Amino acid sequence: MRVIPPVDRDEVFERIKYNPHSDEQLKIHDSVARFRIPSCGRRFGKSQACGHDMTLNLFIPDSLWWIVGPTYRLGEKEFRVVWNDLKALKLLDKCSTRQYNINQGQMRIVTPMGSVLEVVSAEKQDTLVGEGLDGVIMSEAAKHKMPTWQMYIEPALSARRGSATSHSTPQG
Repeated sequence: MRVIPPVDRDEVFERIKYNPHSDEQLKIHDSVARFRIPSCGRRFGKSQACGHDMTLNLFIPDSLWWIVGPTYRLGEKEFRVVWNDLKALKLLDKCSTRQYNINQGQMRIVTPMGSVLEVVSAEKQDTLVGEGLDGVIMSEAAKHKMPTWQMYIEPALSARRGSATSHSTPQG
């Protein structure tokens, strides 16, 4: 079961001016499953929904979260949502670390609550070793190689019983 952040979701969504556009998108937010796998068409709003959920997760003190993209560029979509959410909540300036450089692969936030969000790329899988994670977003999951999940991400989640959202556009 997923850990529920210690904030009022509806209040945060109102402050960032986010309103899920459909019942299906709301189902992503309402799910308490440890592993969520939304498979939706293009322009559904998967990155938006998952990014806003990640914003809520950052209110869990001293937690570690990753957005795992097949490339940094694909992982950036959800990070951008979180970055803008923290700006709207007037928390971004209070973050001790704020890195947002897609080209150098440096996308990292450390919040005042001590939670950490990083974008990592699965292009070099050896860099995914060693961390115990509270949760991940597997961005564009259908584009990942199966060993990324089996050998690196799932074991990293086991130590903390972390959660994962693996969203994707179907690949046929």
